[in-house]
Amino acid sequence: DATNELINGGDANNSTLFFRVSPSIGYFVLRNFEVGLDIGFFSRDLTRDNGDLVNELGWLFEAAARYHLPLTERFGLLGGLTLGGYVGSSERLVQIDAVDLLSDPIEVNEATTTGGFVTSLSALADYFVTDDFQLRFGLELSFLAGGEGSDNLDQTLGAYSTFFGLSLGGAYFF
Repeated sequence: DATNELINGGDANNSTLFFRVSPSIGYFVLRNFEVGLDIGFFSRDLTRDNGDLVNELGWLFEAAARYHLPLTERFGLLGGLTLGGYVGSSERLVQIDAVDLLSDPIEVNEATTTGGFVTSLSALADYFVTDDFQLRFGLELSFLAGGEGSDNLDQTLGAYSTFFGLSLGGAYFF
């Protein structure tokens, strides 16, 4: 679910597909406790004042903590928490005042910049396909809170999203 503030006031809500790819690098500080860094790419839709949806593309930068609970030699459970930020871009229809008094204002589709806070919580199962490669699959809850601005907006408009869905990934250990 995504909610964003509109130029004319109020909020718009929409259901959106949240797609993210975030490779990570980690280090085991304790036997089953891993800390790391996730750097990823995401996509989500935002609603505009006229009701249209536009796509936001962005980058995620998150510190990660994961606890691994082995159940067998190859299969286990994994809980994770990430905290970080994001930056991205989208576009918005913006009204620009005319240069002279005889002309009407014009509307242009202007690029916007977005940024804010991101966190996620995951509950996964993991399976070692080989001694070095692990598949991970399960559930993830993500939350993004931030703002959107452009050169012609006099304000920063809030954008908030909560996503609950399936997570699928892999990990290589060396």
